[in-house]
Amino acid sequence: MTALATLLALVAALLVGVSAVLQQTAAATTPDRGAGFFAALVQRRRWLAGAAADTAGFVVLLAARAFGPLLLVQPIMAVSVLVALLGGARAAGRRPRRGEVVAGVVLAAALAVLVALGRPVRGLDRVPLATWAPALLVLAVMTVAALAGARRARPGPARAVLFGVPAALLYGLGAALTTTVVALVPAGPAAVLGAWETATAAVVLLAGTAAQQLAYRAGPLPASLPVVAAGEPVVAAVLGVAVLAETLAGLGPPVVVAAVAACGAVVVLARGVGDASTAADRPRRGTPTGGTPTSGRPSRGGSR
Repeated sequence: MTALATLLALVAALLVGVSAVLQQTAAATTPDRGAGFFAALVQRRRWLAGAAADTAGFVVLLAARAFGPLLLVQPIMAVSVLVALLGGARAAGRRPRRGEVVAGVVLAAALAVLVALGRPVRGLDRVPLATWAPALLVLAVMTVAALAGARRARPGPARAVLFGVPAALLYGLGAALTTTVVALVPAGPAAVLGAWETATAAVVLLAGTAAQQLAYRAGPLPASLPVVAAGEPVVAAVLGVAVLAETLAGLGPPVVVAAVAACGAVVVLARGVGDASTAADRPRRGTPTGGTPTSGRPSRGGSR
């Protein structure tokens, strides 16, 4: 089961990484029309192709979660950032930098250590709402605070980060909730549709997607992407341990070091994705895009 979950997670990461490149290039050339930004975005074929790849990746990810715990599946999804970096670098006409190559190797090695030595153990498929309540309250407070700060901040890196925080929190929560949804599938459609986790996961993931797109519009991609890419698996892993009682059978210093190294590598790779997208968009600066000048505005993009 572990091997199958690992394989499915890798396929999902590939699809999500491809989606990141497609959505970024579409969002970077979509005029900033305030509330009309999303309406304009969904009319772009490239963005829709990215959304289709993202959806396919999510379906495969659900299958992976059916065979493996969050502590196994979510860290592997960090590979999507490496895929996005390679695709973004190619779109920008450059090769990955030495530091990015090193970060990719570190990420692969760290994930291998987490899987081989950490030996993630599946926890509970479903827990009462009362068990979820403290975690939901904490996440709600953090999300509202970040969104309030983002509304007050000026467009730029700080605002992008503040929108990226709720995206990471909501995506991580959605990952944990869908674990229960997947576990209910054998019980039939009525059980799935009747569970509070299903509706909550749908709302949370849609809200996370909206926050992510706002982050890409608010400032440069290198500001928000590391927050989302590194934050989502961390939040999901914490919820897996704290709420769903997942554990690492081989928890020890090597596993802790590997987890920290993986997070650091994801941040480096995510910044590389942003740099590549900025380079790809640079020739268009100063030219009108749908009537909105792009000079003075950093490139925006999507990581999912």
